[in-house]
Amino acid sequence: DDGDGERRHQKLLEAISALGGKKRKKLAERTEAGLQVSEFGISAKGAGEKINLADLVNPVKKVTPLTKVKKQLNKLQETSSVELPLSKEESQKIQRIVSYKHTSEEISRWDDVVKENRKAEQLVFPLNDQPLKPAPIEDAMVSWKASTPLEMEIFSILHKNKQPINDPLLTPLEEASLKAMSLEEAKERRAELQKARALQSYYEAKARREKKIKSKKYVYYTPISIGGHHSPF
Repeated sequence: DDGDGERRHQKLLEAISALGGKKRKKLAERTEAGLQVSEFGISAKGAGEKINLADLVNPVKKVTPLTKVKKQLNKLQETSSVELPLSKEESQKIQRIVSYKHTSEEISRWDDVVKENRKAEQLVFPLNDQPLKPAPIEDAMVSWKASTPLEMEIFSILHKNKQPINDPLLTPLEEASLKAMSLEEAKERRAELQKARALQSYYEAKARREKKIKSKKYVYYTPISIGGHHSPF
């Protein structure tokens, strides 16, 4: 009775489907266990044969779309990907980190010295106490170079007349006063004296040159009478 009822129900469904004008494809349905072993279904019933591992592996060995996709994925994993370049902010951050480490290593070398100085009750710095003595102007003239037109003119005059290269820059009285001053005051005073001597020598050389030029040139004015008036021309 149950089998007849199912067949009648199936025929009724087919008749209803035929009314639509299109016959639907009938899907095959499995109603009993089969003897074929596959990865989708395993049946233990049959002619008394047992399931072997080879029966389960054989379907996997066959080429299926999934195995092709798997091979493609393996190829993609094997190929080395190109890394993207770092951004400007990241590269600058790395440079700062490297610079900080390098600077820390350089500074850490003086940690022992700093600790000893902190523990010491008194720090003594050995300064070379050399007597203050102005350098000869010959040494200054060798390393000095004129940069402005006025300096070039002064330099040419001093070089031409040998003044004050051969003369002492400071008098004994000035040297004694410099020794009585402090280091900073002596440097300032020495610079002022050197500048004053250079200007004095420049003006003296300029006056001698103008006097020499005037002694070679004479201007004569011959009076000419024009209409009762005397003209120097």
